[in-house]
Amino acid sequence: GRDSDPSDTGDWANRGECGKDRNGNPVPARDTNNSWHGTHVAGTIAATANGYGTVGVAHEANIQPIRVLGKCGGSTSDIIDAITW
Repeated sequence: GRDSDPSDTGDWANRGECGKDRNGNPVPARDTNNSWHGTHVAGTIAATANGYGTVGVAHEANIQPIRVLGKCGGSTSDIIDAITW
């Protein structure tokens, strides 16, 4: 998701929180903090052309943040549902 404070620990996943492998061992989280991706993409798309840093490819666009995948990932149907919404 797009997060103005990407240090939000609410998105952090601990080892084993996202399931177990076929031997019953905890599956490591894919990323310990997954808030950065949406923030990065939002900046790439719509960073303001204010003379500082980067200019987004659509700098006059408005961002509608939609949480598609949770901290343990998701499915193709989750992505389809978000696009449909």
